[in-house]
Amino acid sequence: MIFDVHAHYGQWLSSSAGDTPEKFSGLLDSFKIDRVIVSSARAIMYDLSSGNAEVADLAGRDKRIKGAVVINPNHLDESLDNLEQYLGDGRFIAVKHHADYSGVPVDSPLMEPIIEYAIEMRAPLLVHTWGQAQINATCAVAARYADLKVFMFHMGGDAWRLGIERAAEHPNIYLEFISSIPEPERIRMAVEEVGPERVFFGTDMTLISPAVAFGLMKGARLGEEDAEKVFGLNAQLLFALK
Repeated sequence: MIFDVHAHYGQWLSSSAGDTPEKFSGLLDSFKIDRVIVSSARAIMYDLSSGNAEVADLAGRDKRIKGAVVINPNHLDESLDNLEQYLGDGRFIAVKHHADYSGVPVDSPLMEPIIEYAIEMRAPLLVHTWGQAQINATCAVAARYADLKVFMFHMGGDAWRLGIERAAEHPNIYLEFISSIPEPERIRMAVEEVGPERVFFGTDMTLISPAVAFGLMKGARLGEEDAEKVFGLNAQLLFALK
């Protein structure tokens, strides 16, 4: 089972070409990815509603695909409307927050209604984390909301050692390892210090190729049982998907 918890759909400012449903499903075929959680590039960058709708359509076309509803606390009413529209309809199973684009840290009071709704719907919060400030903010949310499952995407990026250290303090934080920093030992360290049940496979496609994540996993040289958990078993159990 390969379960990718961190993927995107749409065209980024740094991308040369946009995605299509056919191209996206073809990537899943090529890399033998069984399940994937997708958030909209368009929703993250500039248009919540049309971006989330695009992912809803994508998830309706391919049963391997589940969506993460992108929110932006600067547009609270629209964010809550999108959460109410999509969470619970079977196509979306998580909430995505990206502080670099919204400019609002995840521990801001503006996030409180969004987090409370996510807890009510039992939807994990997927948080882009890069650097010490975003790690600390993510950990503050995890400490404040014990019933919330919080994913620390990128494991803190260039502060990944701190990300692992801080995640070990919070049992409701889960680490996803993909990064532009090619250090596969990050994965092994996370497994050893946080536990293999709280480390998850992610590719960050289609922003980057899934080949990067598979290469990092190969370089980490995990044992067969731990690799099986990271590659997909953990996500399969947490999200209760076959």
